[in-house]
Amino acid sequence: MKFSELNSMDSSFSIVKGTGSELVAGITDAFEQKESHIIFIKNKTYLQSWLDDKRSHSHFLIIEKKYFDLINDELKKNILDNAIAVATVADVNLSMSYFSKTFYDLKYKSPNDVIDGRQMGTAVVDSSAWIAQGAFIGEGVIVKKDVKIRLGVVLMSGVEIGEGSEIF
Repeated sequence: MKFSELNSMDSSFSIVKGTGSELVAGITDAFEQKESHIIFIKNKTYLQSWLDDKRSHSHFLIIEKKYFDLINDELKKNILDNAIAVATVADVNLSMSYFSKTFYDLKYKSPNDVIDGRQMGTAVVDSSAWIAQGAFIGEGVIVKKDVKIRLGVVLMSGVEIGEGSEIF
């Protein structure tokens, strides 16, 4: 989806940096940053988390306008220099709800939860993971290092299981 297309979902969306033609992959947060994803910034905690991450330059930022207007010029320059694109909105929480439905639909349009993702070749399972016979792994599931998945567990499409987790 193009960054500028978000305007159709929230009329308060206003691009501060970028052409609008940049492609957005999805939504993430300031603590679990993913490249080419949107990060919503409402206050200094989220902004600082984004600034502290070494991948800062590979994100789209949507910042609440009230907060953006309070940021000093030096910090604004740092934000604008390090983000792919930046936009402001009237209410981050409301915008997040508007945008999340669209990205959810794009990601989970028609997942296959009938055939195991390991058989389809879409699941990514770390070699150290332990998966009981009879567990179901959906399409596009990611199972990280040292995970244990017990008998009867069903992981639906798109799920990511973090390192060292145990699922009953």
